[in-house]
Amino acid sequence: MNLHKPRHRGATLLELVVSMSIASLVLTGIGSSMVLASRALPSSKNKLSQAIASHKILEKMSSEISVAQSFTLASMNAIEFTVADRDSDSLAEIIRYEWSGVSGDPLQRKYNLMPAVTLLENVDKFEMAFDVAAQIGGGILNTTDQPFTLFTSIDIDNKAAELSYDITDKTQLSQFIVPDPALLPANTTQWKLDQVNFRAKKSGLLSGLTGITNVELRNDSGNGIPSGSTIEGGVLLETTLNSSWTAVRIDYALSPWLSPTQGICVTLTPVLGLDAVSSIILHQQPSVARTNVKLFTSNNAGGTWVQAINQTMTGLYVYGTARIDNTVGQPAATSKLNTVSIEIQVESSTGQTHTTCANVLNHPDVTVQ
Repeated sequence: MNLHKPRHRGATLLELVVSMSIASLVLTGIGSSMVLASRALPSSKNKLSQAIASHKILEKMSSEISVAQSFTLASMNAIEFTVADRDSDSLAEIIRYEWSGVSGDPLQRKYNLMPAVTLLENVDKFEMAFDVAAQIGGGILNTTDQPFTLFTSIDIDNKAAELSYDITDKTQLSQFIVPDPALLPANTTQWKLDQVNFRAKKSGLLSGLTGITNVELRNDSGNGIPSGSTIEGGVLLETTLNSSWTAVRIDYALSPWLSPTQGICVTLTPVLGLDAVSSIILHQQPSVARTNVKLFTSNNAGGTWVQAINQTMTGLYVYGTARIDNTVGQPAATSKLNTVSIEIQVESSTGQTHTTCANVLNHPDVTVQ
């Protein structure tokens, strides 16, 4: 009789323990690898993923803009154009790219009547520049600039009620101005504001009367509401005003060129820290409603603006330069689009800016806003 226990059973148990230990080590290693791999995946905060996404969008935009047939909108932050029929309905397709201009808002793309699709989140910059060649019948546009042109004339209306308005750290005033069509010289293609005149009275609410008002030139952000940034500023000292009507004149040198139907804003804000009340601005309700001027007021330091219906600053006279087309009898002026330069920046803290330039093959007519 064999009194020894079989050896193979003990060996099998040892082998099982060793195998389980090895498997545990392998599984631990796999888990660690998965954690590291997940950390390497692209995210919205990853510079490389942002760069790849931005370049893909720029490539797509460039390819679509290059074959554009017509443009219905061309501005710094938005573009809308048509391309050839893609769905066999005999109608051109409409494509729109747009960014609000507010840091952190998304860049969106809209296709025909479909809802807008977000392409990039947290965009800090999306700007386009347009290389446009002005032509008439194959030739260069022939224009001259006419300075000291009167674009707006609103006399003080003795029949209208005067309404006082104090410029303070909260309350502000903005006058939107579009050239009066009746005053535009014939064949005017562009205009720019060089000088604004209005009437004001000294404030009698506080002693000292040492307030200072900024008379700022701002772009129209839509429907006559002033944008948040200043193109150029002038200064109105309360010490120069009287208790009766006082003529105020502000000159500008940096006003942009605009189309005859585009307007610009003259916005009155206080110089803070000097006097709570800068000056009292009196405006009136004209006996005849005007369509080329709008007055806006704000009671929260320019956070929101409300139109004062049928009201305007008193004694308002606006002078500037008219750019006049001298090619009388020639074919109408056209602006042929050659290229569109595009710049994108996502989260400015990364310092990454991505650019491209699209060559527009069809050179369609365009009006840049």
